Amino acid sequence: MGKPARKKRQGRLRLGFSLVEALVALLVLLVAALALAEGLLFAQLALDRNALTVCLQNAASSAVELKRANPDAPNELSFSCGRFTVRVYFEQAPASGECGPLVAVAVYRGSAFRLEDWACAP
Repeated sequence: MGKPARKKRQGRLRLGFSLVEALVALLVLLVAALALAEGLLFAQLALDRNALTVCLQNAASSAVELKRANPDAPNELSFSCGRFTVRVYFEQAPASGECGPLVAVAVYRGSAFRLEDWACAP
């Protein structure tokens, strides 16, 4: 008594990938590439926002120091930092011979930074 004879498998021998498998692999790669691109874009926007915030703070601070050193300085100034040109104006400044709040507002398009300090005008 011997072993029963096995039937040979009939059909094609599979070599390589089918068209559907290749398309699914491309779709997965496309989704991964889009996710990476979105992450890079989000990071760049965050860096730009941070650079603008630092620029607004520095412009307001510089304007306050300028007004302290020279009370006759104009009430509206313009500062450039990088690709931003920031407009700074004073909401409040002490009158000559008085001490009081010195308030500078730095503005670039829709963003603003308000800096309050105390100063004495000569």
